[in-house]
Amino acid sequence: MAAAEHVYVYYRLGVGAAAARPVIFALIEDVRARTGVVGELYVRNDDPQTWMEVYAPVRDYGLFAKALAAAEQKHAAAEVAERRQRHIERFIPMLSSH
Repeated sequence: MAAAEHVYVYYRLGVGAAAARPVIFALIEDVRARTGVVGELYVRNDDPQTWMEVYAPVRDYGLFAKALAAAEQKHAAAEVAERRQRHIERFIPMLSSH
């Protein structure tokens, strides 16, 4: 069985935080309802315009990616990002060398 992934979605805001916050929290809740994966929202400590959503554990990325895309479209999440760009990165735990 493949290791569960951590999915990171990061972007710079193209709108104010007050406008973006309800959109992103609705998206995170929608993803949880569709997949059971709980997301968290982070803000870069030295740049409050850079946000990152963290989703883990993601056991079936194909299913998760479809749910995330549907939630992004439903909540117009790209509209809050600068140049409508949201970047997705996927990581898995590194096995111990011992």
